[in-house]
Amino acid sequence: MVHGKTRAGEDNKVLRLQYKETRTNVFFDYLRPKLKRFVLHNYVSKFQEEQYNICLDTSPPAFILSIVDFVENYSLQDFNEVQEMH
Repeated sequence: MVHGKTRAGEDNKVLRLQYKETRTNVFFDYLRPKLKRFVLHNYVSKFQEEQYNICLDTSPPAFILSIVDFVENYSLQDFNEVQEMH
């Protein structure tokens, strides 16, 4: 949903919670492909977390463990800001 303009004149978009009534079969047809992607994502993220913990537990004290996240446009950029850990 568009809510005003930014200083650069672009649309300022916001998310709003919406309630919608629909038939059950329509809902499940919509949900099915999204659920498959979520289950796969959840499986991969849990596997990666397990591997990360194994690396932490088995690495020698002077070992450096580096994590590279390519989620933002698959590019490698140097950031000079503090990043949150989720």
